[in-house]
Amino acid sequence: MDQKTDPQWFDWRIESPYWTCKSSESSEYPESTTVYAHLLPNESHNFMAIILCFQRPKYAVLGMNIQYSVKNTTSGFIWSSYTHDFSSYGSLMVIVPKSIFSVTDDDHRIELTIADNSAEIVGIHLLYNTETETIEDVVENHVITSMH
Repeated sequence: MDQKTDPQWFDWRIESPYWTCKSSESSEYPESTTVYAHLLPNESHNFMAIILCFQRPKYAVLGMNIQYSVKNTTSGFIWSSYTHDFSSYGSLMVIVPKSIFSVTDDDHRIELTIADNSAEIVGIHLLYNTETETIEDVVENHVITSMH
C-alpha cells in the first residue's frame, strides 16, 4: 500500500512536544472532542498560523460536516467555523492564519474543540516563522541602505 492510500500516513502530525492532550469531555460541549496545543513562550511575534487536520468518521459516506472552535485559553478569544466538504473522502486540513486568529505572549495554549463528534481531530500544528534577523543582519542592512 502506498503512502497516499495508507490511513497511517498522518504519522508526521503529532510528533511535537507541543501536542499536549486529547480529551473526550469539554465544559462547553459535553459530547465533543478537545485537543490542546501549547504555544512557544515569548514567540507570539513569530506565530504565523494554526494547521488543523481532521479525519472523516468511518460511518460517513461522503464529505464531512465539522463544527469546530479554536480558543486561546488565557485571552478567551474564540474563532469558530463550520465546514461542509463533499470533496474530502478521508481527511481535511484547515489553515487558520494569524490575521484571523492572533495570539499574544500572554497566551500559553490553544484549545481546539469539535462540537458534535462529526470528525476526529488528527492533529494540530502551530506554524512559526523561523527566520529571525540577527543584530548583525540589521546593522549590515542599515549600513548598505545608508550608503546608497
